[in-house]
Amino acid sequence: MTVGERGRLVIPAELRRALGIGPGSTLLARVEDGARLVLEDRRSVARRLRGSWGPMPDGRSAVDELLAERRAEAALEEAELSGDGAAIAAARESLSRAGAPHATGRKAARKRAG
Repeated sequence: MTVGERGRLVIPAELRRALGIGPGSTLLARVEDGARLVLEDRRSVARRLRGSWGPMPDGRSAVDELLAERRAEAALEEAELSGDGAAIAAARESLSRAGAPHATGRKAARKRAG
C-alpha cells in the first residue's frame, strides 16, 4: 500500500472484503509497538470492549464488587463519625472483605493528607 499526497491510504479490495469494510465504515486507528499502524472496525472494538467489562473469569461481577466496596466505605465513614469503636472495627472488616486495598476509612486518609 502507498500513502497518497494528501495522506490517504487505499485499502485493497481483498482486504476490505475479508474484513467486511465498505463505504461509510468507521475505522479506528492506533499505533502499536511504536511502529505498526492498526486499523479496526468500530464495531469490532465495541464488541471487544464490551467483552472486557463482562463477568470476571471466576464469575464475580466488577460492578457488584465496586458497589460492595463503596457501601463498606460509607459504613466506615459513618462509624468513624459516631466514634463507636466496635462499629469502626466491624466496618473496617467489612471493607477488607470487600477487597479495598486500604481499609482505613476517609478520616484516616484526611489525616494523612494533612
